[in-house]
Amino acid sequence: MIKISQILLVNILIMLNGNLLFADSLKEIANNKSSAIINPFDKDQEVQAKCFGWSKKDWYVSDVSGEIQISDKWQIKDHYVAIDKVPIEIPNDPEIENSDQSKKIFSVDDGYLISFYAGEWGGSLWWFSKDGKSKKAILPYDKSMQGFWHAKSFVNEFMPTNEGLYLLVGLSHLSLDRGGILKLERTKDKGWQIAKFIDLDSAAYEYYQIDQNSYLILTGKKVVRFSVEGVSRTLYEPINGYYLSGVGGNSIVQDSAGNIYIGNRYKVSKLMPISGGYREEWIIPEYCEWDVESNAVCHCKNGEDGT
Repeated sequence: MIKISQILLVNILIMLNGNLLFADSLKEIANNKSSAIINPFDKDQEVQAKCFGWSKKDWYVSDVSGEIQISDKWQIKDHYVAIDKVPIEIPNDPEIENSDQSKKIFSVDDGYLISFYAGEWGGSLWWFSKDGKSKKAILPYDKSMQGFWHAKSFVNEFMPTNEGLYLLVGLSHLSLDRGGILKLERTKDKGWQIAKFIDLDSAAYEYYQIDQNSYLILTGKKVVRFSVEGVSRTLYEPINGYYLSGVGGNSIVQDSAGNIYIGNRYKVSKLMPISGGYREEWIIPEYCEWDVESNAVCHCKNGEDGT
């Protein structure tokens, strides 16, 4: 686990015998991987910005008792139920033509809400009764549907709030990047169903609770501040193209100074408040200098094969 404050105070992170140690100066140490802080929009960093997606390492950010931390281990949120703790059999969704379906299980008073997700192959949301004898497709997968109404069945996260249960939904794949936030409610006659949706024009992936009513939402191309009162406002959307940016990552947190951190492949993006918006820089725990072959294949000069 790496503390953001430590990364900012030192400039070299040494990998030695599998343990993370911190150097106290900028001196170069042979045969050790170092960290770096870069501006991805700098002309000199174009290769870095284009090649980071070839890295095999993901970094995740979290807020641990008010301290921002970085880890290379993904942690499932506490409100999900482990599949081996559910006393019913959970089959795959037969409409999704891929057997590799990840499942997220959320316990409710009358049973379980379960999302099925297989990337571009399909996604859906179902309700199962506590004994498994009854079930209902709340967001059925229908591959014939297009745009937002197709992407909305792809549930990326459950977001329980003091105003009810919300879902972050959507799909970003090739030219498609659609999605937003749905609210679920249970009715007496029809059970669980969609109560409302907020179209963010981009797949919504992760959230961070700012206060009792407000959340940061990380989408495929921007960061949005969302209030359960129904207001959403874009905080950051890079004008130079999101491929240069950290948006579209795997985790998001905010510190007490208002800096936003986004976990992603290869790096953590730090969004720092400035007049009229945010300035982005990358914190790279294991820095790599990339080069590009004529066929646009990226390779790490430090030895990591991008392929």
